Amino acid sequence: MEAAIRYTTAPIPALLEKMAGEQAYRSLWFLPALAKACQPASGQSAGTALEAIFRQRRFLTDRLAEGDRDILLSYAGQLGCSDRDGQIRLCSLSAGRLERQLEEARRAYAEKGRLYSLLGVFAGAALVLFFI
Repeated sequence: MEAAIRYTTAPIPALLEKMAGEQAYRSLWFLPALAKACQPASGQSAGTALEAIFRQRRFLTDRLAEGDRDILLSYAGQLGCSDRDGQIRLCSLSAGRLERQLEEARRAYAEKGRLYSLLGVFAGAALVLFFI
């Protein structure tokens, strides 16, 4: 998104519509609905539209951690609300915040992974002792 904003002068709804039709963004299942909802005739901001799409599919509550959800909604809420340089800074800031969330999640996974492995070993040992 940052590159699209940086190298084009198209408004956000037009960028979203263009991106929704590109093969590179097919994995973003919400993009076509977001592009449609952000058209000027709808009167919705990208943030409002994205939150409605996610709530409809229960994506915010079922699949995202709270911090990830906050970053994504904050990003979408500010999308299209400033000039080109502001949008580029918004993309960079949001990407940085998501990178920190990812590192934190990896750290937590590593710590909890060791804990669950040890619990599995101890449970297995307890079962062996129980059956002996």
